[in-house]
Amino acid sequence: MESLWPDRIGPYKVERRLGKGGMSAVYLCRAFRGPQVAVKWLDANHLPWVRRFYRESEILKRVNHPNIVRYLGGGISQQRPFIVMQYIEGLDLRVYTSKLHTRPSKERYKRCKIIGKEISMALAHLHELGIVHRDVKPSNILLDRYERAILTDFGTIR
Repeated sequence: MESLWPDRIGPYKVERRLGKGGMSAVYLCRAFRGPQVAVKWLDANHLPWVRRFYRESEILKRVNHPNIVRYLGGGISQQRPFIVMQYIEGLDLRVYTSKLHTRPSKERYKRCKIIGKEISMALAHLHELGIVHRDVKPSNILLDRYERAILTDFGTIR
């Protein structure tokens, strides 16, 4: 039986798939004796996709903000580009809010206010650099183990 994901992407051993989009998938990976990382790998070597993918990579290299996923590197595997980013261990905002719904209203309000502020600061930082994210949605916002909001998925940036 063929695996649902590759065994390796470049020097990274694939542990599992984290998510799948329209033109790429993100995998939880680990370099030899290294920390876990998220590797976004393009599905096909289709030129318009490759250009868009490289634009995403170049933007991520320029961005440095605590509420934006951190770029760690990139490369080519099986003639397709990949981007290596920090792995955010936690929930996406869609799942988090469904769990938050069961909490007392004061706690919900406080958490929503903090998350809103953190994402607003991330977007303000991007705008200062002349970047528009264009795909801000709950599934593109991750909450790490400290419940800090992290903006991800820069595939539709301008």
